[in-house]
Amino acid sequence: PDMKTESMASATYNVGDLVWGKMTKKAVLWPAKVAKGNKDVPKPTMPGNVSFYWLFFYGTDNYAWVRSDYMEGFELNRVKNEKAAKSKSFEQAVEEIIEVYDKRQANPDQISSESSVEEEEEEE
Repeated sequence: PDMKTESMASATYNVGDLVWGKMTKKAVLWPAKVAKGNKDVPKPTMPGNVSFYWLFFYGTDNYAWVRSDYMEGFELNRVKNEKAAKSKSFEQAVEEIIEVYDKRQANPDQISSESSVEEEEEEE
């Protein structure tokens, strides 16, 4: 089996997972982290087996509900996606997610204690 890309529709993610996500079919996949859902922004629903995740987008610090089939795992798809766009904001977003990823590789015990993105936002 081809292990280079994850089957996007069947993948499930947990709060804190690093991912690539996009808002529309033709958009560039953007570095993001699965966040705890926002009760003030209702989760969309679609027929079929499509689930949605509340994502924090690195570089822009925006949040949005994203379809699971518009998401990919960060690590497995890193090389393919990290050069997908040339904009400064995309490059900044890639730098931010790589920094978080590298910290997690160095301290794997910290992942479970991360439930939100506050620690990354403090650097501004």
